Amino acid sequence: MAHRCIEVRRKDQFYIYALQIPPSISSDVGVLLGVSFATTFMPEAADEVAVVGCCACLTYHDGRQPEWQEEAEFVKAHYPAGVCPCGIFLRGKLAAKAQDQHKVKEVCKRLLRTGSGYQFLFSTEYILVAVLGTPEEDSMEHPVAHCYLYNSVTNKVSTVSPIIVTGLSQWCEDKSVIFRLLASFYLEVPATDNVTVALKESFMKETDLRSHGVTLYIPSFGITMSSNSYIGSDRMLRTVADLWELHRDSMDKEKLKPLSAEVLNLELLYSTNPNSSSPPSDKHSTAPIASYQPHDLTHHNIPVPIDVVAMLSLTTPFNAIYDIILEGISLQLKQIEKFTLWKETELCTVNVDHFVLPNHHCPITMVYPCKPHNGAMIKDSDLVDLRRPLHNNFMLPNNRPYLRHANRITAKNKDTGHLMNVHIGVKPPGIDGGTIATVNGSYSYYHYMQDGMDDKSWGCAYRSLQTLWSWYLHQGYTTKPVPNHRVIQQTLVDSGDKPPSLVGSKQWIGSFEVNVVLNHLLGVTSKILHVPSGAEMGSQGRQLLLHFRTHGTPIMIGGGVLAHTILGVCYNNQTGDIKFLILDPHYTGKDELTTILNKGWCSWKKLDFWDKEAHYNMCMPQLIDGI
Repeated sequence: MAHRCIEVRRKDQFYIYALQIPPSISSDVGVLLGVSFATTFMPEAADEVAVVGCCACLTYHDGRQPEWQEEAEFVKAHYPAGVCPCGIFLRGKLAAKAQDQHKVKEVCKRLLRTGSGYQFLFSTEYILVAVLGTPEEDSMEHPVAHCYLYNSVTNKVSTVSPIIVTGLSQWCEDKSVIFRLLASFYLEVPATDNVTVALKESFMKETDLRSHGVTLYIPSFGITMSSNSYIGSDRMLRTVADLWELHRDSMDKEKLKPLSAEVLNLELLYSTNPNSSSPPSDKHSTAPIASYQPHDLTHHNIPVPIDVVAMLSLTTPFNAIYDIILEGISLQLKQIEKFTLWKETELCTVNVDHFVLPNHHCPITMVYPCKPHNGAMIKDSDLVDLRRPLHNNFMLPNNRPYLRHANRITAKNKDTGHLMNVHIGVKPPGIDGGTIATVNGSYSYYHYMQDGMDDKSWGCAYRSLQTLWSWYLHQGYTTKPVPNHRVIQQTLVDSGDKPPSLVGSKQWIGSFEVNVVLNHLLGVTSKILHVPSGAEMGSQGRQLLLHFRTHGTPIMIGGGVLAHTILGVCYNNQTGDIKFLILDPHYTGKDELTTILNKGWCSWKKLDFWDKEAHYNMCMPQLIDGI
């Protein structure tokens, strides 16, 4: 369909970023997904195309062109409506073969030759080709070495100069809007011996949305739309940007936020007159209609959730929203149909979840089986074989979860009541030539006096442990809540490490005890690194860089009578200059980010932060292999 692929033109300006590709990914070809942004609303104006996602072509094997139809089905199943194929990337052996325009042309002719089915993915003439460079040592980041435009009709190649960006997420927020449609219905499936055929026929009746006369409703603006008209606004709505004008006019100027900073919710309305393709007139009221349709009881009612996300640029024509959303619904229903049959024999409910992944500046959607009709809830551990190829498709490491139900985007903080990722606003460390490595993932800040617990002067290690635990919670390794002081103490007793008198006391704990609790309750193994004195902390730069690059977990460090959390390191290998990104659990004030940052409770610390006379032990939690 036309709007499933970006119309790339020779004059387009491209925005792209370095791709993170773990060594486990063997494919040397991948698909680039983008969003098109016109610089002005004039039809003849040049477009900007931002690459907002990428995925590996797992059907590519040593010179054979990928199965493009399979790749197209994968893209349509998981990416937001409005995010479309705009090009390919080459790496490894293929990148080595594509070092100039002529060689790029030869590679593209083999991959995208007539009859290969690439039109299933690319329906436009020009295809962006990004040739990736070699990543730096100990890094998964592949910089974009060269960019070309390949004309699939004329087989000509031309060089383009993309803009390499790091803050693409904010750039996209300024120029696009996320739409989300939530709906649900019950699917009637006849109770027959051939449940596969019955399920397919039932879905066929529901996926023909236009025959049901559905319309879309935007409750924020009271606008109802169909494929060819809308009601609820006297203003002419030509593009998505015109919604911003409505938003701006309706808001208090002091509280005004960009429309793109929010998710615009949609509702699905079914017409009582299936023959109508237009929204009901707002000039004439209608009476409610009740209908009665007798059924026999030889069928199953399966609840079907719909949760469609679209990412549309502000320049998207307003009358295109309806068709884009409806196509997204139809594609999602095909995925739901696939998972509504558990193990090919039993009807099953499903969940629709959205995720934020590395390499992506747009949400990713997954449909998972949830509960068989006559069975127990399906566990995350039952879906490992389903997630494993997805990790390869999305170029994710195979030693940490990204696509579990616990990793999904939620409206609430999983750890309600605590600040998250406070280091993001910290000023740079200021070491010339220094290499920075920080915690990889989200965490919550735990400190003295929280949660109604007065632990001032004795609970700093408990609080650091809670911060470490929160990292595993936010990354989806566990759904167990962060333990309180009593649970931590009881665990140390149950493990045989401490006597029963510890429970309810104000006794300090240290790095070894933190290791015991993490291992006993989460199965996490930690490396204990002993440093004889604070003066020798300066020699730990390489160890800390390696830890944050390979594991990325926060580190608990204890020395003397104090415990802290290390969130990162900045180290110059040539000069030995070093700074440590410290999260201090001794803070006793309110959870106000400005105060915490201005007063240095989370900040880069010099070597003299550590007591030269005290010895230190670092508890460095390791990743739990698993997806």
